Amino acid sequence: MRARTLALLLLLPLVTACGGGGGTTASPQPRTTRTVVTTLPPLPVPTIVGTPVTFSTAGGNVSCDLEQAFVECQLRAHTWPAPKKPGDCHNAWGTRVQVASGSKGEFICWFGDSLLGAKRVLPTGQALTVGLVTCRAVSGGVQCTTDGNGFLLTDAKYRLF
Repeated sequence: MRARTLALLLLLPLVTACGGGGGTTASPQPRTTRTVVTTLPPLPVPTIVGTPVTFSTAGGNVSCDLEQAFVECQLRAHTWPAPKKPGDCHNAWGTRVQVASGSKGEFICWFGDSLLGAKRVLPTGQALTVGLVTCRAVSGGVQCTTDGNGFLLTDAKYRLF
């Protein structure tokens, strides 16, 4: 009898824990969670071209000469005021920028052939890389970089870095 009582005392906590003690146990209420995932489309991988290439943006407002270690781009029309023309520039100014490997983007004084009207079109969102330089067509223009330096050139704004 004593062994039977001892066995019951040892089993009682187990039976109660399993819900067999006759009492009611509260079931946990289900939790409702909501996960919102926002993803951006990946940037397209640049098309790598082994030789220099000239291209225009889809609207034809910007044309560029993309080389192994630099790029030069010319803008047809813009709404922003051009930086002040340097005193030593006796040619065209304010519509052409360049970035070379190891240098910051800059406006350049130029004369000679126009870059405008290149036959190859770089669609908005697409990119080309030649050597160390990558150019990506953006809305209204182009952004070109090399070694963390570059420029953004559009009809509405420009930025040199």
